[in-house]
Amino acid sequence: MKDRMELERVVLLGRTFTEYCAFFQLTAEDLQGRRVLDAGAGISSFCAEARARGYEVTAADPIYALPVEVIADKSEADWRKVLEQLPGVAQNYNWSFYRNAGELDRYRRTARELFIDDYGSGRHFSRG
Repeated sequence: MKDRMELERVVLLGRTFTEYCAFFQLTAEDLQGRRVLDAGAGISSFCAEARARGYEVTAADPIYALPVEVIADKSEADWRKVLEQLPGVAQNYNWSFYRNAGELDRYRRTARELFIDDYGSGRHFSRG
């Protein structure tokens, strides 16, 4: 078994609103009535999901200079590469939030799909 994944570069993996809230211990009170900038947002669906809940969130990331099709292709390939290596490093994960690899996969795919839909619309993103 390996002790880490082998990745040649930073990969495009997104997180959901639920993951952000759990990781950063965000509550409705933290977000309500505030303007939030998600800097280095990548392909997170936090912005799309937060805005759907009525919060004012803008996402910013250098990858937003790329067309949606390029981001979609790169993020799918990146996730496949991570999934290939996951069984060999799963023992290094803390599985208290994601109960197993299947649940982790569902979160990553949900974040990616919601991001691609929202990004493709051109809303809520700082591209420059």
